[in-house]
Amino acid sequence: MRVFFSYFVTVSLVLGLTACGGTDNNTIIEKAKDLGVNAGLAEVKKSLPGPFTDGLFGNIELVQDYIIPTDALFLDVRNEWERDRGFAKGSVGGAIYEYRAPGEEDRVRDEFLSEVIALVSNDLNKHIILICNSGSRTSAASEILSQNGFTNIYHIEGGMNAWRDLDFSEIKKSVN
Repeated sequence: MRVFFSYFVTVSLVLGLTACGGTDNNTIIEKAKDLGVNAGLAEVKKSLPGPFTDGLFGNIELVQDYIIPTDALFLDVRNEWERDRGFAKGSVGGAIYEYRAPGEEDRVRDEFLSEVIALVSNDLNKHIILICNSGSRTSAASEILSQNGFTNIYHIEGGMNAWRDLDFSEIKKSVN
């Protein structure tokens, strides 16, 4: 009984410290690194916080040897014209906001949620890793997805800026 109680308290503390959303942060990549750089999503899942409840999501702090798991949806929530300038290798586009003129308020695209649902084939438990330019749009997208039943949403802190700083592979389209 004592061992069970100790285990329960330890697990509760770990989950409490790693739960994310709002002002809390967690560093998922540290857990993945402990398993080895080439750990697949199945191995990494065992150590990731989550599944998350309504309004909560995870943060990924990029480090040099981070690898996006191949069975996760890697979604770039920037607009297409931004992706034309360069995007993270392996990501697919799915803009969260409609194009807006400077000074206008952000408006979530009506199609955003349904497009993500289609990309994951209605699997609300699929791991989704979001990236934008700096990390603000991914926070908004994470909240929207979490509030609509998705349970394994993560966003890359620092977005494409952090991706470029670590010199990860970036694909640039030729813009005419």
